[in-house]
Amino acid sequence: LEKKGWLKRVGLQFHWKNNNYFNFEEFLEELKSSKRKMIKKERNFIQKTGIIIKRISGDDLNSFIWDQFYKFYLDTIDKKWGSAYLTRDFFSSISKRLNEKIVLIVARQDDKIIAGALNFIDQNCLYGRNWGSNVHIPFLHFEMCYYQAIEHAIDQGLKFVEAGAQGHHKVKRGYLAKPTYSYHYLPNTSFKSAVSNFINDEKKYIQENINYINITDNPFTLKKTKS
Repeated sequence: LEKKGWLKRVGLQFHWKNNNYFNFEEFLEELKSSKRKMIKKERNFIQKTGIIIKRISGDDLNSFIWDQFYKFYLDTIDKKWGSAYLTRDFFSSISKRLNEKIVLIVARQDDKIIAGALNFIDQNCLYGRNWGSNVHIPFLHFEMCYYQAIEHAIDQGLKFVEAGAQGHHKVKRGYLAKPTYSYHYLPNTSFKSAVSNFINDEKKYIQENINYINITDNPFTLKKTKS
């Protein structure tokens, strides 16, 4: 694409790598003591609330569950002042066509679904995408979107969890900064030149940010910094 005149833009996401962990506890043992204690504290808090968390896939993804998740999706959009570009029919469509590639993590309290996190999977990776809840419970977001995703990846032998962009707090929970790439075709020469100058400057900033995060804020003990 670059040879054909497309511009290459570098981005940043936070990914977790499975170093052939046997279970979640083995993963925790490779973290710095402060991070390990923090994660255990957060998970213990959720356990004491009595919330039941389940990972749902395949034929267990029914209309009632999608109705609840769509409400969470809309609520999240409202809180972020965004636009609800996904419709309720979209979730029915992916449920019909991709149900074996979906892992929907749901939380129940008093027999009511209170939160959900939507993930997609392939042979090597779990991709975290949408999350929402109709209650505010400390650490529930971390449990649903990060710790449950890591546990599922370990259980299924997946090599990576891609938690998306934004959120430096992900680094404290075992995720590291990774570069991502996108390609863009701009037919207008002067506009292309301006954008090219911007993404070249942006690339330097992003690479510096990745280096800083993975060296200065690396959550793993010294022996893991090389990976």
